[in-house]
Amino acid sequence: MAITALFGPPVSGKTSLAIDLAFAMSRRGHSVCLLSTESYSELAVLLQVNIPKKTSLAAAYEMPGALRQTVCKADELLYVLAEHCGSDVFAQEESARAVKELLRQLHEAYDCVIVDCTSRADSALAAWSLRMSDRVLMTTGCRPAAFEWHKSYRRAVWEIADKVSYVCVQARESFDYAALAAALDVTPELRLPYIWNAELLRENNRTLCAAKSLSRATRRALREYSDAIETLCAKLEVSQ
Repeated sequence: MAITALFGPPVSGKTSLAIDLAFAMSRRGHSVCLLSTESYSELAVLLQVNIPKKTSLAAAYEMPGALRQTVCKADELLYVLAEHCGSDVFAQEESARAVKELLRQLHEAYDCVIVDCTSRADSALAAWSLRMSDRVLMTTGCRPAAFEWHKSYRRAVWEIADKVSYVCVQARESFDYAALAAALDVTPELRLPYIWNAELLRENNRTLCAAKSLSRATRRALREYSDAIETLCAKLEVSQ
């Protein structure tokens, strides 16, 4: 397969979608590396894993060629590459050459690489992940400020427009997602339904794709959510 990058405004569901997509792809029998471009990785918190320096993004840069030994295992076929706990968020970022080499090695080592890109423009790893990815999943957002973010980053989106698919993650019950899509003049390829107790379900299960709930309404929403994730997995398999 190849590299799939997730990009979009802050608080738009990128990290949660990246985790669910990674779990789903691994359970379809693919080796998956979930890469975080944040200086402080939310992935480690949501996945409930401790990332020491020896199995972190810093180690991967320091020990080129030993990628398999510098990646944290999160599940049977799911691996995580992120900054270790306690990393210096003001540390100097790696060179473009080092970033490109890391992405090349990841592409060769794993069936599927999923990159959770930061929403900011100051990350070389995120920028090169977007350029080198085979597909970009662009989250629309769930706040009015998302409109301004999309307009501010329109140049970056134009450069990768041929591989962008929009995804609407309905993280808030009352937000008008259709109005935002219309304002952006985009049609989301996938819509993930709102689940009112998603945060608690993630805390107990790490991924919504494996979550169970006693509420009939929540069970229905979880089925719709899992079906949408499986549909996206199938598209990634076909396109890659």
